[in-house]
Amino acid sequence: FEQWIWNKDLSINQMQLVKIDRILSQQSREIFDNINAKVVMLKLVPGMDLKYFDYLVQAGIEGLILEWYGDGNVPTDNKFQDKIRMCIDAGMIVVLKSQCHTWPAEHKYEWAQAALNLGVVSWSTMTSEAAYTKLLWLLSNKNRYNVKEMFNKNVSWELL
Repeated sequence: FEQWIWNKDLSINQMQLVKIDRILSQQSREIFDNINAKVVMLKLVPGMDLKYFDYLVQAGIEGLILEWYGDGNVPTDNKFQDKIRMCIDAGMIVVLKSQCHTWPAEHKYEWAQAALNLGVVSWSTMTSEAAYTKLLWLLSNKNRYNVKEMFNKNVSWELL
C-alpha cells in the first residue's frame, strides 16, 4: 500500500452537511416491503448473442437496464433494434445506461437516438447500482408511480 497517499488534513464542507441534513429531515420515510419486480442489468459487448433478449421476454422480466457502449451508443444492427422493440412491446421498461462513469450519456449517435425513439428510458446521472435499485423500486410500486416519469427525478440523492 506504499502507493497510497494519506492526507491527514481532511476538510469537510459543513454547509453541505447542513443542507443535506435539512433536505433529509423534510423527506417522508416510507418502508416498502413489496419489492418483487423482475429487473435485469445487462452489459452490451460486441458480438453479443441477441437470443438473450428472447430469454428475458420469456422469463417475464419487467425492467432491463442496458449498459451501452461509451456515452450511449448501441450496436448498429437492425436485429438489435428489433430485439429492443420486442422487449418494449412485451411491456418491459428498458433503460439506457452508459458504461462511462464520469458523465451522463449524451446519446448523440444515430442508433442511440433510434433506441430512444422506440421508448427506451435514458438514465440520468446514476451509478449502475442506483439505477438498478430505483427501477426495482419503481416497478414494484408501479401502481403508485409513473415509472418512466419518475426514473430521472431525484428521490433520495441517487442522481449525481
